[in-house]
Amino acid sequence: MVRNIGGLGLVGLLLVIGIVLFLFPEPVTSGLGISLIVAAVVLWAIQELL
Repeated sequence: MVRNIGGLGLVGLLLVIGIVLFLFPEPVTSGLGISLIVAAVVLWAIQELL
């Protein structure tokens, strides 16, 4: 599993960034945030299955 300096894995980092971007009221950042959250969930599912 890949870990960064803060101890969060790649999935955790994507989730945090996605949530922060989702909270901005701009449609572009919200869309990007949702995309990052979905990518984090997919990566998490792949890691759990392997």
